Amino acid sequence: MKKRLLSSNYYNKSIENGIEHIYVQSFPTLYKYQSSTEYSLHNFEADEIWGTVPSSFNDPYDCAVCFTPSKLITSVMSHLTEQRLKNYAILLGKSSKKEISKQIVQSIFENNTLKKQYAVACFSIYNDSEIMWGHYADSAKGFCLSYDGKNLMETAYTASRVTFNLFKEFNAFGVDFSDISDDKLISIVPVIYRAGKINITDHLLDTIPDMLNYYDNLCKGMTFKEAYEDLFLRIKQKYYNELEENNNLFYSMMCRKSKVWNYEQEWRIWTYNSNVITGNFESPYIKIGNLKAKAVYLGERMPEYMRRLILEIAKMKQIPVYQMQSVMYKHCYKLKPILIQSN
Repeated sequence: MKKRLLSSNYYNKSIENGIEHIYVQSFPTLYKYQSSTEYSLHNFEADEIWGTVPSSFNDPYDCAVCFTPSKLITSVMSHLTEQRLKNYAILLGKSSKKEISKQIVQSIFENNTLKKQYAVACFSIYNDSEIMWGHYADSAKGFCLSYDGKNLMETAYTASRVTFNLFKEFNAFGVDFSDISDDKLISIVPVIYRAGKINITDHLLDTIPDMLNYYDNLCKGMTFKEAYEDLFLRIKQKYYNELEENNNLFYSMMCRKSKVWNYEQEWRIWTYNSNVITGNFESPYIKIGNLKAKAVYLGERMPEYMRRLILEIAKMKQIPVYQMQSVMYKHCYKLKPILIQSN
């Protein structure tokens, strides 16, 4: 039997200053598992690809980061003037400098705040994983779409460019992103499976002044939404000043998972949560872009009404349809795609 390919067949990597740098050499066909919902059907028909904020993922440790709270608390304490202490005591209901500093660190860094700043669209190099059909395609009642990896890369570039343009439109700091080349934009990248998480304490220490400005704005009467939008833009201004270095840092955050998920052989488009910029702060869904699927694969347990709908849409879009079937191979079952409707 032909040896099964891994994501590592498509890239080289190096480690610099403790941060992994990935250099994609070629792009595989990538697959996205879908449940049989009205939302998924609409996305298929409209050629839409959507991302989700990591705070809503099924794995609570996905995109989690490692940092040293005591260092952050000490840094916050060093920035607390007497006036800030008075204001924050009223705002937070705390009295001591340490209690105030601890609550600020907990609220900013430990309540999924970092996870809400980004959007991720997930794909796999496999369309025949029984586990993923079970987890992500409604126990094989859903379907799976295939995409050309290089075209997904272009879609990711476009998504990043759109976000840059939004920052240019909404940014109060006058930063011009128009001269940023595509090689500095976020693309589609493989997930790296490693034990442990990257420590970003030093990076977070650099953001403390901006975090305290967020609380200053709350004390001045800004709403939480207004203060967070201001914080988001301030941090992103710093981010773009060191774009390439920070891309690698955030890649290590957003695309590193525990080894127990290695069977997924996942690739991701990750971009910035443009909902924060445009004011739709509460929505966990972010449109990445538009791309027509190459083919659609039907789960073995798909309801007949859904099967008819997908066949009709695929025929209209001239996309081939495959039925996944279990076949016996050396005393075990394997999923095999069977063509049931050509393009």
